[in-house]
Amino acid sequence: MIKLSIIIPSYNRYPLNLWSLYSLENQTISSDQVEILFIDDCSTDETPSLRHFESRYHFTYIRNSVNKGRAASRNIGVELARGEIILFLDSEMLTEPDFLENHMNHHRNDKSLVVSGTFYHKGVFTMYYPDFSHNQVNHIKHLAKHHSFPLRTLPESYPVPLIKKEDIHTSQFIKLSFPNPYFPEISETYGDELKGFTQPWTVFLSGNVSLQRELLLQTGGFDENFKGWGYEDWELGYRLYKQGAYIVSKSDIKAYHQEHPIPPNFIEKQMIPNFYYFQNKHSAFEVSIHALFLLGKINRVQESLIVKEYVTLIDEHPVEFISLLTLFQAGLEQIAAHLASVPINKRELVLNRRTIKQQKIKLFRMNKYHHFLDAFYFIENKIL
Repeated sequence: MIKLSIIIPSYNRYPLNLWSLYSLENQTISSDQVEILFIDDCSTDETPSLRHFESRYHFTYIRNSVNKGRAASRNIGVELARGEIILFLDSEMLTEPDFLENHMNHHRNDKSLVVSGTFYHKGVFTMYYPDFSHNQVNHIKHLAKHHSFPLRTLPESYPVPLIKKEDIHTSQFIKLSFPNPYFPEISETYGDELKGFTQPWTVFLSGNVSLQRELLLQTGGFDENFKGWGYEDWELGYRLYKQGAYIVSKSDIKAYHQEHPIPPNFIEKQMIPNFYYFQNKHSAFEVSIHALFLLGKINRVQESLIVKEYVTLIDEHPVEFISLLTLFQAGLEQIAAHLASVPINKRELVLNRRTIKQQKIKLFRMNKYHHFLDAFYFIENKIL
């Protein structure tokens, strides 16, 4: 009986995706409990050769006739999945032998749990690419020398593998790894259970996250309107969170991300427009506040503190500061539009500046909303 379905979308990631599949072959879990659904999103490299991959698990290769994107590819996997638990895994992730077993163990007693390994990711160099920066090349050489890992001469004009299949089976690849966690300040402040963290859906990163298939189907799959890379997983995580899912991050399901070149202007071309879409779909303060992080004005812990103070303010004063809150939200939406290079829709706000000033002074005198007010002052200067 299939208990766990691993969904791996991939586009032009060969041989990183092959090595990821090799690492899954080392798992401690019984082979009859697991299936791998590998979705080739119309790759133009050697990825189609993986249709013949021989796995100890139930392995299904699906090739899209056209490039459909990450969201649509994962949805295809969900439709075909037979397991009680869905694990989304990026195609360039290497895993340790107890990775799958630990994922499954976390779901034994709680059907509403979403488990991420985000905060404990590591980077690993398995390929050398000519597009790597000078710092990355030096990093490779340093790791190899420090751990006595045999390193071939690195050419200047073409990519070469740094590891062999045996290095995965013997875990020698770990010698070329390094800590590379996602926003470690969150885990350091809120812990694995994310106690007190106001935006746990941001831990739902589809490179390494698992949940009950039933919970996923109740919420709906990935929104296929997202283009390219970024925030399509946060948006699904947000819907799961609003439906009552309990999202955590666990140190025993870390994975190793195989490093590869990042296209120029990647954030500006893909991530920012996707956040703009996310914010427009869910026009909520707890989502919109992330615009200030993208602008570089706050960090992720400050972001959470601002949301916490916002929630407290609404609970204690449901209607008293409506004008100020309306201005704040409008300002955040304008910042997101500006970052995405979208013409700003300066909707006419029926707000009295005198009222705003009075509400701001009253809030200041309460002496308890410091993070919220600091952010508001910045927004106020931007929009008025």
